[in-house]
This record gives sequence, C-alpha cells and structure tokens, in this order.
Amino acid sequence: SLNLRVDRMMMDIDLKKLIILREIVKETGAKVVVISSWKSFGIFDEVAKRFINYGIPVIGKTIDNGDDRGCGIYKYLKEHDVSEYVILDDEIFEDYDEILLNNLVKTSFYEEGLTEEHAEKIIKKLKK
Repeated sequence: SLNLRVDRMMMDIDLKKLIILREIVKETGAKVVVISSWKSFGIFDEVAKRFINYGIPVIGKTIDNGDDRGCGIYKYLKEHDVSEYVILDDEIFEDYDEILLNNLVKTSFYEEGLTEEHAEKIIKKLKK
C-alpha cells in the first residue's frame, strides 16, 4: 500500500536531520524543493505532506533524468523565478557548473549527513 511505502521511506530519514532542516527553515524562511532521487519513487506527494506536517515546507521538486540534476535545478529556478537558493546534496553531478557549486552545501551520505555545521553554512548563505 501507499502508506506502507511512505512509512518505509520515512524510516530511512533520521529524525535528528529533520530537526536540523526545520531549524534552517525557521531561521531563514526557506522553502524546500526536492532534488534527490526519491522525488521519482511515486510517493513524492505523500512524503512531502509528512515533511510539511513536520514544519518543513516542501513546495516542489525538480524534473531531470537522474544524471542531469543541475539541468533540473536550473529549469526549476527559471520557471519559478528563484534568485536565492542553496543546494543541499551529497553528490556532485557532472553538470554542476561553477554557479551551482557556489550554492552547494555538500553533505555525506555515508557519514553524518546533514550536520549543525552544514546548517550554519546554509543559514549564512541564505542570510547574506
């Protein structure tokens, strides 16, 4: 069932990381656009609702083929007239150019993921 798939997806997400993300949102007024591969699992709307209920405003997702994530980000930025943003990603894609890299705060999937140090960088970038 859909709820079971969403529950499984949410179990993979560390609650401590959601708390850090929620603090970033509170501090900056930022909104979240999902760029990760889970946006394509057919459960995006339900997972987004859970994030929203947790106080994290997920307002959309990028559209790409998986290996052209930067292209998807640029398309979203243009279509939604976004000028200030931070990319939070644990990967650097081949099509991430200098502009995207300057807006990137890179986490590590295999280590700690989103940390307080990342949060400080994100807040600093969004408040400049």
